[in-house]
Amino acid sequence: MRVLHHLDPGDHESREASFNCERERNVGDQQMHMRLMGRRFVCLNALASVGGFGGSGIKILAVYVGYPLSKIICPNVLTLELDGSINEVNLDWGSSLNDVALYFCDFGGFFEEHEEVKTLVEKFCNIAYVTLGNWIILLFSIWELMYQPCPTFSWKSVTMTLNLAKWHLPGIYYLLENCDFLETLTIYVYPSNAKDIKGRTWNRVRNFDGRSYWNLVEGTFHCLAYHLKNVMVYACVTEPYVIELIEFLLGNALVLEKMVISTKRNFGETRNGIGIGVQKDCPPDMLLEFSKKVFSLPRISPRAVVHMAVC
Repeated sequence: MRVLHHLDPGDHESREASFNCERERNVGDQQMHMRLMGRRFVCLNALASVGGFGGSGIKILAVYVGYPLSKIICPNVLTLELDGSINEVNLDWGSSLNDVALYFCDFGGFFEEHEEVKTLVEKFCNIAYVTLGNWIILLFSIWELMYQPCPTFSWKSVTMTLNLAKWHLPGIYYLLENCDFLETLTIYVYPSNAKDIKGRTWNRVRNFDGRSYWNLVEGTFHCLAYHLKNVMVYACVTEPYVIELIEFLLGNALVLEKMVISTKRNFGETRNGIGIGVQKDCPPDMLLEFSKKVFSLPRISPRAVVHMAVC
């Protein structure tokens, strides 16, 4: 049972009643979905104990943060999903955490005040499985275009959901450059959204030609030379800049074994439309032309197999 837990800011009785209700409904369950709308200190270990889980009962935690939050303590959670506003999210987790999803959006001047985002992302640098929403990749782009210091990630599997535009490309570059041990890359592509590119920060970054972006990349990345074996590209695969990215990966991933390209549209954990664009059908002749182009691309890995599926 997934429970949407909504905390009303400033209403102590309402919050206490919500906790009482939650404890009753989640006994024996192992996942929790919380919506935090007020400044709070939340200890999931204590919450699990009073709910009948014992100290290690809650394994999957999905949190929507509506307002600044003092702290979330989740020592035994295996999977953590964060959505909403990034401002002042203070987390404390245990060594069991292995899977993180970040769906934050541009609440509160996201790009003008993004140091807290960098701090949070750096805290997750050693997590194995990571899912990144549309806005996080745009933030990576800003860090790359503004020559910000680059943390190194130990992520082995990364899933991205993108309203793909040329401004996402430096963010993908940033990811590949700094994920030395990346083995699996999954990208869900949706149509670009003009609202993504707004705010003063974008006026300060250097411009570039998206179509030729990957042609200007010099050298290779550690993950492409030694680790990346699986690439999946789903949904609106004929969108601009997709074929160029596919060409770059096929031409530079030295140990690639499998690339799956599919028009499968559903992404299991969409978050309030963030990273998800308007769906549109692709004409059959465009898909045919796209498929011919994909299968004609050179592959640097002798073991690379390309699978194409139309759903």
